[in-house]
Amino acid sequence: MRVGAFDITRSDERLTLTTVMGERELFTGCGLIGVAFVCILALGALTLVRDVQLATPSPAVGANGAVSAESNHFGILWLLALAAAMVLVPVYVVALYRANPVFSFDLSSGLFTRNRRMITPLRRIEQVCVRRLSAFTDTDVRPVYRLLIVYGDGSEVALDESHNNEALEVIADEIARFVDRDRVPPV
Repeated sequence: MRVGAFDITRSDERLTLTTVMGERELFTGCGLIGVAFVCILALGALTLVRDVQLATPSPAVGANGAVSAESNHFGILWLLALAAAMVLVPVYVVALYRANPVFSFDLSSGLFTRNRRMITPLRRIEQVCVRRLSAFTDTDVRPVYRLLIVYGDGSEVALDESHNNEALEVIADEIARFVDRDRVPPV
């Protein structure tokens, strides 16, 4: 089920909140990958143009078919850019997917985790609440709300901030029911 910024998956033993990847990050990533490959295509075209401009048979390609750095600099740049793109694009995709936090409430292990790192044991969770942040407003002067998990003598973990109070309340109710803790009304 999708509520607000989270995909919520619930089983008998685990409640998982996965943040949905934003369109901004996807468009930025696709734009960067597109620019990189257009540049690689341009370097490849310049490599071919340079080879065609030579009146004699191209010394850029040796007897074994390898590109020579002395006669065709564009060819070497093209190969380097292609290799860099083949390494950096998968690294960027992995970093993009890891940037989205996954919160998990696991009854079998008794842990509340973020990206598989323990935040606190479930028994230490005191309450789930949605708070209005009066100090933070945007240009539309709409209030900003924060979904919080309060644990261990007042420590807090913010799961999300949003203008949509109703979506945060639905998520807070789901968490409170799952961990069997108090749900504090919005403040």
